[in-house]
Amino acid sequence: MSNVFESSQPLEVALSPLASFNDQRFDRFQQATSSDRRFLLARNAIRSLSNDLGMDEQSLTLLLSALSFLQENLQELNSTHEFENSKRGLLDFLSTRTKLIDEETIEKIKDRLATILVYSERFPFYLKNNKISRGFLPNLVSISTFVDMRANFLDSSDDYSLGEIGGFVPVIQCRIKLDSDTDSTEMVFQMSEDSIDDMINALSRAKKKSSALRDTVSKISTVY
Repeated sequence: MSNVFESSQPLEVALSPLASFNDQRFDRFQQATSSDRRFLLARNAIRSLSNDLGMDEQSLTLLLSALSFLQENLQELNSTHEFENSKRGLLDFLSTRTKLIDEETIEKIKDRLATILVYSERFPFYLKNNKISRGFLPNLVSISTFVDMRANFLDSSDDYSLGEIGGFVPVIQCRIKLDSDTDSTEMVFQMSEDSIDDMINALSRAKKKSSALRDTVSKISTVY
């Protein structure tokens, strides 16, 4: 199973935060992942959970991805009995993964996996919902901005002088991060205050359209 994570981190490394949680934080993590959705948390839920756990979102997302991968593979057996048998095989496999993680930490990871990996009859349904939502295109995962002032120097006839500052121009830079199943991409670009207003208006209209569609369809079917 660990081969899926070798390109970024080995499976046992991705799971290692489980061993670092104290009992209170592990209880909070278990509470957040105990529904039929299991580890397929929405972005807002991940953000809230990361704050509660004192853990950065990127590490938490990696942990949830590793757990979702394990849940998906164990769920393929379609019965609680077979799920538990395969889970024991997984725990035995982790016992051999002590090259990067010490044995004590591996044992704690195993103990907590034994608790949180539980058969969920509805998990495949939510997994399919998640894949439909993601689609084939990269998904937006974060937005950040940087704002500063750039000086507008007055022209000077003296080649050895910078001249006086005639004023300042606000500069707004935006960075967005996209992800996909194979890689991640960052885009950095500049924006004017007017273009920010245009973006806010466009996104506000998109949200209203999405809400209108959700309200209409929810009258005849379930919307997730």
